[in-house]
Amino acid sequence: MKTVWINNPEKFQVIANKWDEALFESGDDNPFLLSFFILIWWKYYAEKREFLIFVVYEKNQIIGGIPLCVEIKNGKRKLVYPGETAANYTEFLSINPKINLLNLLANELVKRSDWDVLCLDRFRTSKLIHNSSKALPSEIRLISYNSSPAYVIDLNKDDILTFSWLPKKLRYYLRKSR
Repeated sequence: MKTVWINNPEKFQVIANKWDEALFESGDDNPFLLSFFILIWWKYYAEKREFLIFVVYEKNQIIGGIPLCVEIKNGKRKLVYPGETAANYTEFLSINPKINLLNLLANELVKRSDWDVLCLDRFRTSKLIHNSSKALPSEIRLISYNSSPAYVIDLNKDDILTFSWLPKKLRYYLRKSR
């Protein structure tokens, strides 16, 4: 297993199709993990935030990952999910639920000095975080709290799927998620 940090959009663009293939293979219905969203966030937030995409490979295939960005608040470098309120929940991209991605991420973060706090609020699969907390490196302290509820877009309404300005891949993914 190999982990990689991607910190520029050109490098992410190179793996974007493989990232989306892994997302489809995972069976996850989270549109906010599509490369389309990640690249748009990168475009609009890059001036005020540093982006870091954590990617896990096995045999040259993407098996997991999570997009993150660095927010500086009160002098602290806080790693957060980039979607802000536009993407009201997140989770890891994972094609194998047996792999502890939070633990892999924590072990890689311990090696880095460019962050102070990892904030995974609006995390849809909170059970994953709870179950992983016992296996985290000793340098990592997990603080659990309840954040705001996630909002939902009703995909049963046909009008959301007819927006022609949405990329074809995203429309397909939304239809599939219904």
